Amino acid sequence: MCSDEQHSENMAALARIEKQNDILIRGRPPIDRDANISSTTGVILDYKDRKHVFIWSQNAITLNLNALGSIGIPVETWTNIDFTPGLELFTTTSTQYMVRLRATDELMALGGSSGGSSSNASVSATGSAVPADATFLGATDGTDLQPLSVDSSGYLEVNVKAGGGSGGTSSTFGAAYPSTGTAIGASNGTDMKALTVDASGYLEVNGSNVTQPVSASALPLPTGASTAAKQPAIGTAGTPSADVVSIQGESGMTPVKVDGSGVTQPVSGTVGVTSLPAIPPGTNAIGSVSVSSFPSTPGTPITASTTGAAAAATTATLAAASAVTTYITGFTVIAGAVTSEVEGVVTITGTVTGTLSYRLNETVAAGGVINIVFPQPVPASAADTAIVVNVPAITGGGATSTVATGFQA
Repeated sequence: MCSDEQHSENMAALARIEKQNDILIRGRPPIDRDANISSTTGVILDYKDRKHVFIWSQNAITLNLNALGSIGIPVETWTNIDFTPGLELFTTTSTQYMVRLRATDELMALGGSSGGSSSNASVSATGSAVPADATFLGATDGTDLQPLSVDSSGYLEVNVKAGGGSGGTSSTFGAAYPSTGTAIGASNGTDMKALTVDASGYLEVNGSNVTQPVSASALPLPTGASTAAKQPAIGTAGTPSADVVSIQGESGMTPVKVDGSGVTQPVSGTVGVTSLPAIPPGTNAIGSVSVSSFPSTPGTPITASTTGAAAAATTATLAAASAVTTYITGFTVIAGAVTSEVEGVVTITGTVTGTLSYRLNETVAAGGVINIVFPQPVPASAADTAIVVNVPAITGGGATSTVATGFQA
């Protein structure tokens, strides 16, 4: 342990070291870097081992600070962005802007001038409450600095002083036109001329030496031009039309030529046929074909049938026989209606290459039906092997009936 005197000396030495470090740190030059930024190209907030970071842009932009909100960056103004190191900054538009970021140990005045407050600098998101200490913008009243204010929508409030200027005026819509004031006009090539409107507020236009649109209820027409008198109604059949609107069947008219040009033409009327080719001797199929017989089943036909209670498992088995193979040609499963839709899987076991599976859906209105006819008979996996149609016990299912058909050969 040290004495009180030694402790005081040590503390004084630490104070001198901290003061020297502060002098060294404050004397470090700022570090600038340029970067492109947009809504998709971000810039990482890097303090470069300095105390503060400022941003400068040639354009007015809005930075997106993710969960922190957003901040407006004025044109050509150094703006403090002392947020969490490593935060990725974006703008709110896809346009890329070039910005300059400055890492520094010193606080900078707004815009880089000495008129701002470096001891109370603050940065707030757009729309947030005005901080207690901040750098404000103002305007001069000719002697003192006065604050600028905005309304709740962010628009700058402007109060026009009546008669406050010799070159301008303020008027109410519908009021008499002032004898002097600021008005909108146009040049006649040399001087400013006033624009005038009529009593309804429409701009008056003098069409001197320029083509103007024409509106008229009647205009003179040249001889033979189309008029209502030259638009007769469709003529009456059998009566020639003086204006040749239609072709009429009248004796003495010039025939209308019809040239088939070597192609088949449609015929209207009765056509007589004097003879047709004779039907050749023997059996001829006219309009339908009869089948005298079908191929017989290539073995001994067999069937299996079973019924089951609601929600109970059932099986229909095509039995095995010694030294022969059992084949299944088709099967049908019918399930009764249920109180709520359910489903299960019907399987066929004992068939060649493995089990066959079919989904059975049972609905409230119609129950469920599976009806399968195989395009080719499916054999058992081996001779003397049965083929079984298995209907599972479906919870909530209806009563079932199962039929299987096949043969043995």
